[in-house]
Amino acid sequence: MYIPVKQQARTVTAKYVIAGGDKNGQQFAPDSQIQVFYAQTGSLNVANNTITYGN
Repeated sequence: MYIPVKQQARTVTAKYVIAGGDKNGQQFAPDSQIQVFYAQTGSLNVANNTITYGN
């Protein structure tokens, strides 16, 4: 039986701000974005014939 690998992509945005002091909350660099790709392998539960994916 074929169990597909579940693949997803997410976009993550980093915001650079100062924490504390008289400049608290001010941005000190432009925001940056990266795309993160990950895959989950599945396993077959033979008791109820369903595919379960890990974290």
